[in-house]
Amino acid sequence: MYSKQLVSREELKIQLKENLRRINSILNEDHPFHLPFHIGLHCGVRVGEVCGLEWKHINFEEMTLEVEQQLIGTRMKTVKYNGNLDLQNRKLVIELFPLVMP
Repeated sequence: MYSKQLVSREELKIQLKENLRRINSILNEDHPFHLPFHIGLHCGVRVGEVCGLEWKHINFEEMTLEVEQQLIGTRMKTVKYNGNLDLQNRKLVIELFPLVMP
């Protein structure tokens, strides 16, 4: 049976919009964290999952990003989505939308 745990914003480490705006203003396109920051922000993946991404996880034809592993400490761990809401064992396929460049 699923039991809902009450956790605080601090325990979830959810950032305020103002903090995200501040980080975004610092991370210009030349910064090494620019792309990982935006993948995490816009795709809703965790830091370890962003760090676990490899080129093989991007399907440019189908415009998808597959999250199937994460970096834990200094080692890669493959995690599988088992169909439940068990977020510790998940595999995600995220649809990507093309950016409109000015």
